[in-house]
Amino acid sequence: MNSSMNLNKNSFEKLVDIARARDIKVTVSDLIKRIKQLHNFYTFSFKISLKDIAQPDVFWKILKIKSKKAELFAPNIVECRVTETAPQGFIREIIMKGAHGLEHARERVIIDDVHKNVLFFIIQTDGKNKLIGINSVESKEEESFFVGTYVLDIENNAENTEIMSQIDKAFSRNIEINIQNIKNFIDKDLVNKTYKELFFETHD
Repeated sequence: MNSSMNLNKNSFEKLVDIARARDIKVTVSDLIKRIKQLHNFYTFSFKISLKDIAQPDVFWKILKIKSKKAELFAPNIVECRVTETAPQGFIREIIMKGAHGLEHARERVIIDDVHKNVLFFIIQTDGKNKLIGINSVESKEEESFFVGTYVLDIENNAENTEIMSQIDKAFSRNIEINIQNIKNFIDKDLVNKTYKELFFETHD
């Protein structure tokens, strides 16, 4: 039993170790594949139609804005600050609301403009758990979606059923608030202005 748990833990930590390295030696698609293979850990996934939210290119800009200014949208994040650049993205430090007060985390963020993916890895935290996440814009035929996956280093087993149920509810509520905050952000016509400020764009 202990050997199996250690093996599972190692598969999560190996991905975090990859993200800690300045130069990542694997492709974004390979990272996404490995994240989605972490079946033995708590995973929360969602897929939301963009039909009544925004055009896919506009929503992709919002996901990139969110990667640098997450506190504008995520109710559990108090502060988000980019501290250094890194290949394919950057390092950010966040302060978030935890179960027992504020938690500090250092994250590696990877941005894939070609396939519209943002990946983030908590590489250091004073909180209880590490998290790996994917936020994407996915287009199929004439419809586009906001797609997300979050994985916590919590073993997906019977012992953790209650805590995982609580986390499900928290994630669901946070996603609802995220979407409402994104809609408000769009309504205030802040997307292009903020995007240019954060990503030094000189044209739309």
